[in-house]
Amino acid sequence: HIKMEPATFSQVERPKMNLPQIIKSLKGQSFFLKLVFTAAVWNFAINISGPFFSVRMLQDLRFTAATIGLLAVVQGVSTLLVQNQLGAFSDRLGARKLQLFGMILIPLLPLAWAIATQAWQIAIINTFAGVVWAAFNLASFNLLLESMPSNQVPVYTAVYQVVVALSLALGALVGSVVIAHWGFVAVMIASAAIRWVATGLFGKLVPQAKQSTAQV
Repeated sequence: HIKMEPATFSQVERPKMNLPQIIKSLKGQSFFLKLVFTAAVWNFAINISGPFFSVRMLQDLRFTAATIGLLAVVQGVSTLLVQNQLGAFSDRLGARKLQLFGMILIPLLPLAWAIATQAWQIAIINTFAGVVWAAFNLASFNLLLESMPSNQVPVYTAVYQVVVALSLALGALVGSVVIAHWGFVAVMIASAAIRWVATGLFGKLVPQAKQSTAQV
């Protein structure tokens, strides 16, 4: 019999574009650019506090490694429990509305962390986090796909990921400065405030997407 070899990534034809071509291709893609801009602000805000949750539990609250691990499991389980329901909910509500819903609620998480001192309190926070982050991640992924020309998904995805990575790095840098000078609570408040700023920008700038099949 004939053995068919699966196609590898190297065998798949990809669009090859240099930087000037990429910049040119982005002209007129206002929906995608607005989505990237709001994602940059959002991820900057997220990583102001992101690196410091485990540090808080380990150094300040003196949790054991086992407790920290179990709390992470709580969030993962809550995400799994709602994943299927969120898919149906996203189909009814739409990716933009679901993402906006998640963005309104997610800033509550660092505020809750600012006052939490017990493991059971963080377990409640992580249960809530698993649900709202699952909603956000599902919606943002769908919305990103809708914002990109169908024949340039790899290029546009790369642009998006570079911007997000830079925003995360800058957020961690700013968060390190804030926590060193003003402490954990200040980092949580700053992160929550800027998350809500990003939410407002998203609500104002990013319209409901249409299925993107255009080729440019």
